[in-house]
Amino acid sequence: MFTNGGDEMSNFSINVRESNNVMIIDLSGEIETFAISQLKEDMEKIIKSKKNLILLNLSNVIRFNSTALGILIGRLRRVRVTGGDIKICNVTAPIKKVFDLMGVSRVFEIYSTEKEALEGMKTS
Repeated sequence: MFTNGGDEMSNFSINVRESNNVMIIDLSGEIETFAISQLKEDMEKIIKSKKNLILLNLSNVIRFNSTALGILIGRLRRVRVTGGDIKICNVTAPIKKVFDLMGVSRVFEIYSTEKEALEGMKTS
């Protein structure tokens, strides 16, 4: 649906796909400065298209800064108002450590695998 293949300067990529009414955002690389604006833009497109179930797949993310997290929390509030949700899966050990320190698990449901997260979307 929406993609950014990334390039040498950005060192990240975003791919958006849909599975059973859930929009899955596959993120790769370093989610910082330029990547944040692209992530924000793609999430806005998804929300405006009335898709309110979003899964972030972080299996290939090597860096995720606090500004990106702030954007996600803002979008989470917006989709929850409409009965939707944002969940996270496949968090690597270094990112999980940062998320634990920042209290992300108190805000987002985090799953080990995409399959578990999609099942969690069905039951929430």
